[in-house]
Amino acid sequence: MGPPAFVQVAYRKGLMNYGSHTVDLLQLFFGTVTRVEAEKRRSALLDPSYSATLTFASGLQARLSGVDDARYELMDIEIFYSDCKYRLALGGFSVERFQPARGTAISGYVTLPQSGTTVARGPVSGLAEAYREIPRILRGASRVDYATASSAVGVHRVLHAIRVSARSGRAVAL
Repeated sequence: MGPPAFVQVAYRKGLMNYGSHTVDLLQLFFGTVTRVEAEKRRSALLDPSYSATLTFASGLQARLSGVDDARYELMDIEIFYSDCKYRLALGGFSVERFQPARGTAISGYVTLPQSGTTVARGPVSGLAEAYREIPRILRGASRVDYATASSAVGVHRVLHAIRVSARSGRAVAL
């Protein structure tokens, strides 16, 4: 499968709420965020869902798209590899895999039809199910290191950098 090429996230319920869980998961999967560039934005909301690009130490970029107007649960992550794509819906309640196939939708073209779905065994509660299942599915890991005080501080640094970048319109190095 190789390293991921790009990550796209759509979320709602604010940066400090779903955004914090998203950043925590992304750092668990892909390592430390080294740079943040948010869309310049002022909001009257107490906890807006900012949009930003996160750059990891590996060079991988993840695009966070905040969707405050959504009237449904939204925390979807798409991870693009050179030879497949994964979609994690509702923070990992379902994990879908898409693999290349020739001519399934457009003759002569390689497209990415869905090739499998794994659904959590029960409700996702506080994303505990996601933290257990997603790394197992993506990397074959048998054990997940859950959030620690140290990782929470790292998440807070990224969230703060997103807010600073959104206010200033400039990228923030971490």
